[in-house]
Amino acid sequence: MSLRPSLRRILTLFAILLFANGCRECKTDAPRTPHSADAGPHLEHDGGGSQSTSTAFEAWESPFFDTRLIELSGELDIHNHHLSTVMVSVKFDEQKRGRCSGVIVGRHLVLTAGHCVCQQRAAPSGANDAVIDATACARTATIETLLYKPIKGITDAAASRRDVYKGVVQAHPELKILLNAQGRVVSSHADLAIIRLDNPMKMGVQAVPLAEAAVQPGEIVTIVGYGYDEIAGAYGRDRRFSKNKVIRALDADGERVLIEQPGHHMYRSDSGGPCLREGATSSSIVGISSRNLGEGSTFTSLYRYRDWLSAHLHADAMDSKRRQVSSPR
Repeated sequence: MSLRPSLRRILTLFAILLFANGCRECKTDAPRTPHSADAGPHLEHDGGGSQSTSTAFEAWESPFFDTRLIELSGELDIHNHHLSTVMVSVKFDEQKRGRCSGVIVGRHLVLTAGHCVCQQRAAPSGANDAVIDATACARTATIETLLYKPIKGITDAAASRRDVYKGVVQAHPELKILLNAQGRVVSSHADLAIIRLDNPMKMGVQAVPLAEAAVQPGEIVTIVGYGYDEIAGAYGRDRRFSKNKVIRALDADGERVLIEQPGHHMYRSDSGGPCLREGATSSSIVGISSRNLGEGSTFTSLYRYRDWLSAHLHADAMDSKRRQVSSPR
């Protein structure tokens, strides 16, 4: 007799947790703490072979599913409700690169977390262990969109195909994050960055608008991203979403916002993806995830940065109009 899919997942996760518990002293090549003093976002060795131009969803990829703790980062977005959430990859040098999530906010614009595209460095004052600011950022970024195609007869699996873009990184000029010796956030300001794409997003991928009101305690937000697998010590390649309750602001300006952990787990998920206020027919962005920074469980509220974002969106709209006028019919 075959087991139901949900029961199979529970048994699989239970077995893996038992295995992980028995192997806590096992050595792995992947770092368990992605933000060391000399790192930016989760750093991985670059295997090469990155695409440098936009492709046209030419081929379906084989599905990649991880049923381990990455499931805590949410439900698989198999129906493409959050197609505008993308994967962001940057190269700091020949050996290091960072990977996070991001969200499309304009035809040429992707919004992500500043610490996703800028590296940590030693704090010059010595009062804190490390600082992240706009002085040590990647120059360019690679953006991947992900479109799922459900597999008939399987409720929780899908093949996928991707489109790849390149863009220029523009961190917020006031970006400044201070971390202590334990990697915890002492303060965080303007943890945001814009990636201006060389080529416009395909027409089928819709930009997500900014929310008109600040997020409130007790509000339920949807957080979308590609997940961070704490067992493997690496980011996933599947887009997932979760519902999280806003607990409170962690600073006087209401910029850094604490959310409730899923199932009361202390879980570090990915950064850079959107925190959405979902309505009956549409969604808007209230924040950008910083769940892989410090102790996690936080996002950056966008409300105080709406003028900065609006200026980028206006410039993008004007640039799109100029391109339409200048392009031959």
